[in-house]
Amino acid sequence: MLATGGEAHAHSIHDFEHTGWTNKNGVVGSMIWVDDTPSGLMLLRTSAGYQVFDGTEFHSFSDDAPPPFQDVVQVVGQRAPTGAIYFQDPITRKILRSDGGRVEAVDDKDRAAAMTTRFQFDPRGIGWMGALNQLYRLEGLTVRAVNEEVGLPPNHTLAPLVVSREGALYLTVKQGDVGRLHYLLPGTARFQAMETPLNCYPLVLTPDGNALCASGSGLMRILMERGRPVGVQVLSNRSHGAMTVDRRGRAWMSSRGQLYFAQDWRELLRPGRIDQLIAKGFTVKDGLTSDGIGAIREDNLGQVWIATAAGLDRFRETRLRPVKLPRRKFGFAMLPDPEGGLWAANWDGLVMHLRDGKVEDVPSPTSVTALYAGRDGTVWVASELGLWKRPPGKSFVAVPNPPNFDLHYVRSLAEDDLGALWVQTGRRVVRWKAGQWSEPEGPVVPPPGTFYSIVSDARGRLWFQGRGPDTYVLENNRFKKLPSDANRAKVQVSTVLYSAGDRVWVGHRHGIGAYIGERFVPLRLKAGPVKDITGIVQTSNGDLWFHGRSEAYHVLADQVIAGLEGQPAEVEILSFHDGLTGATNDTEPRPTLVQDSQGLLWFSTTEGLFWLDPTASRETSPAPPAVILRSVQADGMIQAMRDMVSIPPLSGRVEVNYTAAALGVADRIQFRYRLQGVDKDWQQVGTRRSADYTQLAPGLHRFEVAATNERGVWSSAPSVLLIDVQPAWFQTAWFRGTAGFMLLVGLWVAYRLRVRVIARRERVRMGDIAKERERIARDLHDTLLQSMQGVILGFHGLATTLRPDDPVRTSIEGELERADELLGEARDRVRDLRTTGHDAVTLPEALALAATQLKVSARVRVTQDGQPRALEPSARDDLYLIAREALLNAALHANASEIELILRYRWRHMTLTVRDDGAGIPEDVLRRGKREGHFGVIGMRERAERLGGKLSLERLSRGGTRVMVQIPASTIYRSAPGDRRRRFRAAISLRVFLGSGSKPSQL
Repeated sequence: MLATGGEAHAHSIHDFEHTGWTNKNGVVGSMIWVDDTPSGLMLLRTSAGYQVFDGTEFHSFSDDAPPPFQDVVQVVGQRAPTGAIYFQDPITRKILRSDGGRVEAVDDKDRAAAMTTRFQFDPRGIGWMGALNQLYRLEGLTVRAVNEEVGLPPNHTLAPLVVSREGALYLTVKQGDVGRLHYLLPGTARFQAMETPLNCYPLVLTPDGNALCASGSGLMRILMERGRPVGVQVLSNRSHGAMTVDRRGRAWMSSRGQLYFAQDWRELLRPGRIDQLIAKGFTVKDGLTSDGIGAIREDNLGQVWIATAAGLDRFRETRLRPVKLPRRKFGFAMLPDPEGGLWAANWDGLVMHLRDGKVEDVPSPTSVTALYAGRDGTVWVASELGLWKRPPGKSFVAVPNPPNFDLHYVRSLAEDDLGALWVQTGRRVVRWKAGQWSEPEGPVVPPPGTFYSIVSDARGRLWFQGRGPDTYVLENNRFKKLPSDANRAKVQVSTVLYSAGDRVWVGHRHGIGAYIGERFVPLRLKAGPVKDITGIVQTSNGDLWFHGRSEAYHVLADQVIAGLEGQPAEVEILSFHDGLTGATNDTEPRPTLVQDSQGLLWFSTTEGLFWLDPTASRETSPAPPAVILRSVQADGMIQAMRDMVSIPPLSGRVEVNYTAAALGVADRIQFRYRLQGVDKDWQQVGTRRSADYTQLAPGLHRFEVAATNERGVWSSAPSVLLIDVQPAWFQTAWFRGTAGFMLLVGLWVAYRLRVRVIARRERVRMGDIAKERERIARDLHDTLLQSMQGVILGFHGLATTLRPDDPVRTSIEGELERADELLGEARDRVRDLRTTGHDAVTLPEALALAATQLKVSARVRVTQDGQPRALEPSARDDLYLIAREALLNAALHANASEIELILRYRWRHMTLTVRDDGAGIPEDVLRRGKREGHFGVIGMRERAERLGGKLSLERLSRGGTRVMVQIPASTIYRSAPGDRRRRFRAAISLRVFLGSGSKPSQL
């Protein structure tokens, strides 16, 4: 059908988008009724139980299998005008009320819960349900059968009741085959019966306050006065069934398995009109799932649902309307008629004129490729037969062809500021003026060899845009080539030009932009670059519409300005979901989008013509749907759903299934989710309705999921599910604590065993050392000491041969005294080799004595830092010898005047520092680590390493040398009996346990 008077609504039931679902799509049983729910999902009553439909999938449940959703209240409940939601518990089947987060049981002693119909609420929030032979009244937390109370006869069959906006109740009461309409007016307590017998099944109220009554004997109109039935008007004797009048006053009717539609319900009142509408109805042949129509209902989106014996049908009004044409479709050349209507033509047949719902063929050429209207109203038609024109009020006449070439494949026509018509034909541009054909002349002309789009701007200038970035402007018969810039270089293949105000829009292969002056500005869109734009229109309010491939685009006026300024502009995209089927291609006429004198937009695709009223108010976009959590599976096993779901221990794969109401265009509802602590950000998953996780750690996890509406607006608050992953026995806190304690005990036991092993190894080592010391002592006593004693005695005898006053004797006797001291010291050392159990002197005393014995001329100072500790004898001796060697080196080699020995006692180690102010150790000794031909430094380093320590030599910047050796506490300090504190610290450090045992020293 065609648009008339700018009306943007469907005229025929065939103008709606129809979708059907049967058992192939998940429908189980025959449909009995359909109803909305608070969640936006659709609740279906079937012969096999209940189903919930979310727009993509049917979810079945019954008395034995509760609804597979977390929030049953939102899925199966009914919202009363008070805001409370009434629902049946899926397990107990009792009626409950959820109000303000509080769930309470409804007193139902008359067993209304056993009925399978739904309550109808009046404006006061009181629910009414007619089922079998009982009328139930639901108020607050009480539901009762009220037949006698309200004056209904007992044991009579009740048809489903209807509640008016004012609160009046209407229902048919049948006794046998005779029925009467009963009504309860607001403010009254008892039903009254209409005198005229009527079997209304169903009854539908009309916007004028009257009603339609359908029955097996026909369709009647019930006349009302102030809600009271006063008369009956027969509209049709044909049997009628399910019906409704939607929010726009359109009638949806069924008769003998046929669905028919009236754009205005008042059409039903016209004699003979019902038969005409039935003849244009929708049947099984048109795709209806069954001719057994059980119920018709309009949802909150304005869509109409049909419950049938074999499935579910939906009729959805799309924004674009197809035009029924008498011939093959293809793409059309289109031209708005200044006198009203639209010219349209393609390769198949004559030029058509569309106006006031009629299609008229005009005697004209066929195989049309382009249409154009001149300033004087002349209509120009380009076809494979040549060029034709139609002056206002006259017929088409042919224009002579050029003498030296043929006009073929004309894609673009335009009139310049001097009244000449320019024609793009083949790959050249030619001009028709004053009955003559000519080609462009001048120093700058559009070169041949390419296809040009041509348009006239507001100043009458012609713009020529070829397949490349070059642009030419014609004014006063002179061409000008616009300078190139970076933006225009992106216009590789121009497909259409459009002029609006001071802008010339360019649609091209990779997007859209506009010339503002002579500067090309691309239009930046949030949707990204668009492709192959073949039609552009800017409406009077500044909105921009453009068309390319299989989609149409709409950018609001303020967003157009933003997009030209480089900000991403919001864009609305219309596709086959909106009624735009087919596509554009390179061979179809251009432009594929025009606006007629009434303001309607016309689109051309390979499927024909479509129109859209850009001024028609769209239905208010519904709020983003709440996401309903369906189920959680752990390794394929479904888990019980509540506000929190428990996952068994060691579950490998956890799958969360969710959905949302998508009863319109389902694939425009987008989802995102995140699991806090696992996902760093929202996971954008498009239309996918499940989330998968593997190897979730034990503990409490928060899962959030949100959805958009069809316009891409996200819900403000996500739906939340708490997932509690249970730990295995070895993942529990008590096990970890016990394991940690046992680990500490194991480490302590291992430490003690290690200590015992090291102690036993140390005892063996010390025994070997003692034996070695005894051997050395014996060797020293039997060889060196005896030999030295002999030498001393020999020199003593020699000295006695000299005179007592002889200076030589005096000198010899002095040296002999020195030799006796050294011999005594050697005996002491031999004694120490045999016995090392107790300190003869302290280490500081021994160091002071060594300075005296060595006759060191420098001033020697011995200091201690920290609490002095008892030292292991063998370690003390090694440390003493290191200090003695350092003291001797400072005195003999460095010529020091002051030497300081510092003993520092620390908890973890002991440090000996020998510092002098002498000449300093030579650099080559530092580099090599020893003095050539001397072994003192080597001996010092070996003793330090034997003790597990580290020796360092440093040449001081102010002069002198510093020798420092650091020995671990475990090696140097002697353990006092009961010193548990020191042993505990040693255990913490684990130095004994982690360190390697020393090998027996080789003396």
